[in-house]
This record gives sequence, C-alpha cells and structure tokens, in this order.
Amino acid sequence: SNPNLKGLQHIGVAVTNVKESTAKFRDLFRIEARGLRTDQHYGTQLDMMIEPGNDRLWFHLVESTDPENRVTQFMAKHGEGLEHLCIEVDDIRRAVKTVKKAGVPLFMHKIFLDRDDGFEAFVYPEYNHGVTVELIEPYITSRGYRYKVEDF
Repeated sequence: SNPNLKGLQHIGVAVTNVKESTAKFRDLFRIEARGLRTDQHYGTQLDMMIEPGNDRLWFHLVESTDPENRVTQFMAKHGEGLEHLCIEVDDIRRAVKTVKKAGVPLFMHKIFLDRDDGFEAFVYPEYNHGVTVELIEPYITSRGYRYKVEDF
C-alpha cells in the first residue's frame, strides 16, 4: 500500500563480538558470514553480512566500539540481540517526511548522506516497540540493492 516502500532489506543484530557471533551462526546453522567491514561509521563499527537463503533479506551483525554510536547505546539498555529492522525505500526524503508527519523524531534529527550503503535515517526504538527502524535508499553499488530492469 506504500509505493515508496521496497521491502525489508536486513535485520540488524547488536553483538559484543562480531567474529564470535558469526562463528555461532556457522556452528549452529551452517551459515557462513561474509563481508567483514571494519570501516563503518568512521572505523568505530565492525559488521558482517549473513545471508540465510532468502531472496534479499539478510542478517546484519553489528559490533560498535564508539560509546556515542546508537548500537552501543542500545546495548547499554538492552544487551545483545535484535537492534534494528532496515526498510528499503525508493525516496528517503519522502519516507522521512512521512515519519516526521507522524510526530516521530529521527536519530540525530537527520538523514545520513555520507554512508557507504546509501542515504540512511533511523527511527528511535522508543517509537517502535523497542526496535530501531533504519530507512535506507541504497546506492546501486550497495550490498542488498534491489536491481531494477532499467539498471541493466
């Protein structure tokens, strides 16, 4: 019913140690993680991608070393576990307008324009049942990008 909404892109899991967490997924479910990134959020975040076999949906394991990072703040309150749901949109500005129109503030009151995966905005967990919602308008080069016919 929302033409701007592309779908659920990934599920973010906050962890204290991304390498140990990926080993658990491998040992328990025989799912290999890939794409260790050490340069996220100016080098203060490690993350891995785990694709459990869905067409597009993937797990995003996140370890933060910055006390100001929203993941660190989330873990201080809730510990390890489900931290965010990422919803892919066609137009981040339109999605943000919808959120603001509902009276809900964004994390740091902005759209992040300098991220590697696309334009991002975050809805605080207090406004969505304890789970942060990430809105993303991905770049065509982003992992998880949903290709369109006109891309080819």
